[in-house]
Amino acid sequence: MTINKTAGRTSIRDAESGINAGVELINGKNRLLTSSVVTIEQLFGRDLIPDTYFTIDTAGAIGDTVRMQVAATANDSTSPDRDLPAVDFTYTLVAEDVGDEKKLADNFVSAFNADPQSGAAYLEAESITGTQRAVVHVTSTEFSGTNEFHERPNVNDFQTTTTGTTLTSDAFNNLISRGKGTSLARDPNNPHIGGILGISGSVRVSASETDQLFEEFASNGGTTTLAVNPSGGSDEYVISANAAGGTVKVIEAFKVYGSDRNIKVGGRNFLGLNAPLTNGLEIQITKDNITTIFRNVKTTSDFLARLASSPEKSILIPSSRVDFIESVFDLVARNLQLRLEPGTTDQIKVIVQDNLSAISELYFVAEGFLEED
Repeated sequence: MTINKTAGRTSIRDAESGINAGVELINGKNRLLTSSVVTIEQLFGRDLIPDTYFTIDTAGAIGDTVRMQVAATANDSTSPDRDLPAVDFTYTLVAEDVGDEKKLADNFVSAFNADPQSGAAYLEAESITGTQRAVVHVTSTEFSGTNEFHERPNVNDFQTTTTGTTLTSDAFNNLISRGKGTSLARDPNNPHIGGILGISGSVRVSASETDQLFEEFASNGGTTTLAVNPSGGSDEYVISANAAGGTVKVIEAFKVYGSDRNIKVGGRNFLGLNAPLTNGLEIQITKDNITTIFRNVKTTSDFLARLASSPEKSILIPSSRVDFIESVFDLVARNLQLRLEPGTTDQIKVIVQDNLSAISELYFVAEGFLEED
């Protein structure tokens, strides 16, 4: 039996307004007029260094083990053979690991990175920041895109196993170049609602008005010259963050400059002195309650090489009577920026630990700009 039906006209009509949907000719075809809004929850990119990670779920008893196995590569069929050997590493728990997953992760990382296996030279482990994140990230030390040399793409090319009551969880069972979501840095002015997308390196804010420019000498109770004989073994010269509610000091460069008679270049002298410093002119940076030694300058060569960020940032001008020396560490050239946040212990400290009173003049200066908190 055959049933014939006559084709009818169909329209899409809004029930409330009674208006029909429209049609537009696009690329030779009549298409229904539509509009849409696509919300991208996260941007993704590809990490061209193969990696993987695992989590310490339970840190068991002394003598338990965590074993990590990474397969060899088999990409190179030519001679000489450049394939990488397999890695088989076992860590045995000690007393401080028991019950502390984060400590176990840290100790595993330290032990693996010291492992003498030849294959381990092409891998590196690292702990993830945060006091409660017991994650071990394992990465190749070489670039390798998809299906390239340093990947281990097969099932169980990467795996961890444990003994006793210690437990781990592998995120992946291979070590490959992966797509990853990109993160935002918090907008310093609107951290509760805004973020800054780092396109390449870090996003830098700069001064927009000349009255925002900032230059400050490190001082010790109002004294700015470093050419002193320190009392009690050392004198401390400080550039501190402003008080709470003040402006942010954004440091873009450090500069040490001064003059002395007969400055000598080399590792045997400090400026015009006939010997290197015993203890050194130490520069410390405190940020987020963590203090690090930035440089400890003991010789003229330290000024010109270790303190300066590039050859053109160090200057030595000889004259008939007095020599002048200047050395600049340019943070901007290193894509860095040091922010001394108001109301914090953030600071730069220069410690004079030797007798420098025979030097004509010597100063430490921080340069940058002021930013509203």
